[in-house]
Amino acid sequence: MPILALALYGSRARDDQQPDSDVDLFAVTDDAEYRMVVQANINMACYPRDLAIQRANSGDLFILHIALESRPLFDSSGEFDFIRESFNYKNSYEQEIDLASDLAWFLLKNAEKFRDYIFFNRRVAWCVRTILIARSAELRRPVFSAKQLGEFSGSSEAFLLISAKNSDQFISGYLDHLRGFLDRFGSPNPVPSGEQIDWAMRFSASRNVMGLKTLSNMRGSSSGDEY
Repeated sequence: MPILALALYGSRARDDQQPDSDVDLFAVTDDAEYRMVVQANINMACYPRDLAIQRANSGDLFILHIALESRPLFDSSGEFDFIRESFNYKNSYEQEIDLASDLAWFLLKNAEKFRDYIFFNRRVAWCVRTILIARSAELRRPVFSAKQLGEFSGSSEAFLLISAKNSDQFISGYLDHLRGFLDRFGSPNPVPSGEQIDWAMRFSASRNVMGLKTLSNMRGSSSGDEY
């Protein structure tokens, strides 16, 4: 897998990391397909050059993160400059907000059915971050860190929900924080019945991959199986 350029992104690129923060890397490759390489606490997203540019042109939020906050480690051919120059904001990020809101409502309504609360808390943090990043991108002033997102939202509860991502505890009081956050920033609950089959149909119809994976994890963990 020849790597054309490599950059650090996330908390370690911003210098606001914690001692146990992951090392997040983004590689531009000349491969045909996307790959994610995980080794201990090192995560490397490997994007074919054409895919990275395509995502930039379409206003992808993850590529926006790379365009604005990545710190190149090597890039002799100017790949990251080209990604930045290719980025076009979407007029609306409602689709991203809807997908993240749907998952957040599912987590809220099924919180006590999970056993792996590191997984649960990370999913909640992902939902909150995605919604706020999308809202900030719509205003053309995107932010990404937990502190910046908390300040953008004017909500200490949002900061707490994001910061709890590595906790292995079920913090019942945070469910009220999540409900309040969704009422203020998210989309309405799409599955009033709360039935798992209805959630599965909703996630399938909207192609909510993160939602389907989370539903699968909950079903597995509730039966004591590893995921």
